[in-house]
Amino acid sequence: MLFLCGLPMMLMELSLGQYSSEGPLTVWKLCPIFKGIGIGMIVCTTMCAIYYNIINGWALYYFVISIREHLPWSCCSELWADQKCVTLSKNCFPTNVSYSTTDDVEFSADQYFHRVVLGIVEEFGIIGNVQLHLLVALFVAWIIVFAALMKGIKSIGKTVYFTATFPYFVLVVLLSRSLCEEGALDGIIFFLTPKFEMLLKAQVWGDAAAQIFYSTGVCFGGVITLASYNRFNNNLYRDAMIVTFGNSITSILSGFTVFSILGFMARSLNTTVDEVATAGPGLTFIVYPQAVTLLRWSPLWSALFFLMLIVLTLSSMFPMVESVATAFIDQFPKSLRPYQFWVALLCCVFMFLLGIPLTTGGGMYILQLLDTYGVGYALLVLGLVEVVTVAWLYKAENLCKNIKEMTGKEPFKIIYYLWTFITPTVLVLSIIFQLWDWKPLVYGDHMFPPLAGRIGIVLAVIPLSPIPVYIIYCLIRKVAPNEKIIDALKRMSKGCFEPFLLEHKISKVVADDNVFQ
Repeated sequence: MLFLCGLPMMLMELSLGQYSSEGPLTVWKLCPIFKGIGIGMIVCTTMCAIYYNIINGWALYYFVISIREHLPWSCCSELWADQKCVTLSKNCFPTNVSYSTTDDVEFSADQYFHRVVLGIVEEFGIIGNVQLHLLVALFVAWIIVFAALMKGIKSIGKTVYFTATFPYFVLVVLLSRSLCEEGALDGIIFFLTPKFEMLLKAQVWGDAAAQIFYSTGVCFGGVITLASYNRFNNNLYRDAMIVTFGNSITSILSGFTVFSILGFMARSLNTTVDEVATAGPGLTFIVYPQAVTLLRWSPLWSALFFLMLIVLTLSSMFPMVESVATAFIDQFPKSLRPYQFWVALLCCVFMFLLGIPLTTGGGMYILQLLDTYGVGYALLVLGLVEVVTVAWLYKAENLCKNIKEMTGKEPFKIIYYLWTFITPTVLVLSIIFQLWDWKPLVYGDHMFPPLAGRIGIVLAVIPLSPIPVYIIYCLIRKVAPNEKIIDALKRMSKGCFEPFLLEHKISKVVADDNVFQ
């Protein structure tokens, strides 16, 4: 999926932003009638930023609570635990149970996360009370985001020097520590062992495509936004390769780090790694914190892990929120560009207010809906419409010429075929696979009711609706008298796509053809 979708989409969005110096809204001058794609990106990004930052809030809470002599979830406290609670920490009463015989028990980290941190309600449809500690954590998380964005791209650039390097340092430290424990290699072997039978499941292919979009950031608008600040002759081939392959290397390093500690945990429980490994938030906020309690100086490793998670989340939040702010500024440059500080502030305040329901007892259920329907399904459709619009309507050969103007070298022919045929086909199949293998949403032992599915459909439609709505708007407002609709559609599909800044127009003329030498 990285080669079929991730790399070609990354190169496409980098070239669109760098060539035009425009954000995700105004870049669609290349095909004006499909400006709804940019609006959909902003809606999708807003949804994602809202629930991403509550995850950041959880990590902030765990980081603060880890700075103490003993981790609060290392033992089953009578204040929040019930009779099902078991602990693995040597500092608590001995449990002496094997995981294989504890099907009716819950780890202390599990009960702490759901009962203390989330205050989760028992069923979908009950919003519950606002958890004050989460509200404060969410507020602090948004203050950090705003502090990095209030001066625009310059302040982000300085922050990224830290956010891009610190997680690697922590991952290496945590991996080195985990490898000192028995069973660590079992976890790494489990991580590296392929399960070929999974390739026969349609849902796996759909999820793989969506994960590539999540991890690389394409279709969120952030790539276009950041690329719009590049020099006109910046080496975007290099950038595309670094981002896509760097993302894969980071994922592998993260997998080694997490599964090595899971292997140690499995060995301590006399069970297998697949019995303790879980997907989703449970791996980050339940299994790993539980495993850390088995280590010496557990508060230190817990604090380091969650500090790393905070930095990783912020590194995703910065381009998402910046792309939303940039979209508004580019749309109304004369009115808003002098007030960049206030635009960033209003964006952060607006998203903070929309994120408050996620701090309630039912917040986890809302997060699952937003993640699965509001962003997950919509991303693939947005990506399909984007690549078809650029490759078929604007024409892939024109984009190749634009790239040559910037870099002095046209993309390889395979990129052309990826844009025009292979990537659209893969995305169509991925969408079909996701719909074909659709199942009701489940969180833990809770199966979401049919009402949740209907709400999810509405959430999935919201980011996609700007595309047809804007086309209808253009047909109503911009069709000339006596003009045929088909002629109007053809006319409005042809835009003016050229470098926005004068210095870029000049530099494309004098750019060195040997930029790669």
